Amino acid sequence: MGFIQVLRERIARINSQFTAGQKTMVVLAVVALGAGGFLFAQWAGKPSYAPLYSNLDAADAAAITEKLTADGVPYELADGGRTVMVPSESVYQTRLDASAEGLPAGGGDGYALLDKQGVTTSEFRQRVDYQRAMEGELARTIESMDGVETASVKLVIPPKDVFSDSEQKPSASVLLKTKLGVTLSDDQVRAVDHLIASSISGLDPAAITIADSKGTVLLAPGADGAASSGGDIRTRQTQTFEAARAAELQAMLDKVVGPGNSVVKVNADLDFDKRTTTSETFDKTQAPVLAEQSTTENYANGQPGSTGILGQTDTSNTQAGTTGNGAYGKNETRKDYGVGKTTEQVEAVPGRINRLNVSVLINGSATANPADLQKAIAAASGIDTRRGDVG
Repeated sequence: MGFIQVLRERIARINSQFTAGQKTMVVLAVVALGAGGFLFAQWAGKPSYAPLYSNLDAADAAAITEKLTADGVPYELADGGRTVMVPSESVYQTRLDASAEGLPAGGGDGYALLDKQGVTTSEFRQRVDYQRAMEGELARTIESMDGVETASVKLVIPPKDVFSDSEQKPSASVLLKTKLGVTLSDDQVRAVDHLIASSISGLDPAAITIADSKGTVLLAPGADGAASSGGDIRTRQTQTFEAARAAELQAMLDKVVGPGNSVVKVNADLDFDKRTTTSETFDKTQAPVLAEQSTTENYANGQPGSTGILGQTDTSNTQAGTTGNGAYGKNETRKDYGVGKTTEQVEAVPGRINRLNVSVLINGSATANPADLQKAIAAASGIDTRRGDVG
């Protein structure tokens, strides 16, 4: 009891030393500390959530949340209801359970649309459902590629008209949304192009437009995948070529002058135009005989007689004469010579170098001979002065 009495007297003595404002601040600090501890305990006890599915449409989101509620799995919605979040430790098992139920179903897109057709479905509805099914299946296939988050495919498949002389060709457009920080390579873009063209009968790869979610045209209608590439793809191809050539020169210089003692810059002007050249040459020196005809005519006492084959006249070898008794004879030979002809067609592939400029800065402390370095750099980079290259 004595200890408690002493403690009370000490607390009373300390309390008497504080003003009313200081006492209020102490009380508020204690309350804030208690509230902070309570909130921290709530946050520490709350499970961390991870995305179960993203970019869901309303039908799939409703079906998935209904199943989670029935299974007693807690969830949260994000991204305006398009993303379903579940506890991190339950993501994989919950995803497997949803897949066993056929979720997500993709909003009914894909071949599942064809299952809903009945015997009374009109021809127009059948054609529209088939087109929607192909769009959904192609979008799912493209979304399975690395770096692609979502894909939207739109097909234009004209109906066949037996009474029309001109047949309309199908076309397609693709909108791709890539994952954060991912840029599709040219090979991936062309893969999407040929994937769609191979899936639709009569669809030419040159009739497909591919764009990304930023509005950049990755592939536009053209002669083929390479010639139809937009300016951005050509710029990336040029930058890739310059970077590769600069890396090769930099690796060589690092071995000669040492790492960090040189800087290489390559500027290339590439020709992306596609050209086809056709040339014909004729050889007259050794002309072969294609056809030969001979004609013989004989007249005796005014009565004609002939042997041989009658044909076009060519007096290349003719013998004619008469005798005193009125006899007449004629021999004629015709030869048709062929002319040697050679046709050569050369197709120039896009990517030819119009001009190549290479600049190199060397640290002044380097002991290498500048003249020798210049010759080595020109040889390694493929500098051609006749082309106007500078190095």
